[in-house]
Amino acid sequence: MVVGDKVVFIQMDGVHTIIDRERRVNCLARFRGDADRPTLAKRERHVIAANLDYVVIVAAAKSPSFHPNLVDRYLILCQNG
Repeated sequence: MVVGDKVVFIQMDGVHTIIDRERRVNCLARFRGDADRPTLAKRERHVIAANLDYVVIVAAAKSPSFHPNLVDRYLILCQNG
């Protein structure tokens, strides 16, 4: 489960239990894995958030120093999501 997932739950004796997750409309995900192995087959997909309507990218201008590549990477993640 990630932020934004829509779930189905039941309540018994004051305890809430998730029993299912609804299908995701979209998601923001990245690949993580061994940096020495460039093939996607050896990498794992890591979902960061799901069912997004809007994404706002916030970056510092001075401290820490601005890295345009970081913004580019997030733009690509959003486009692929």
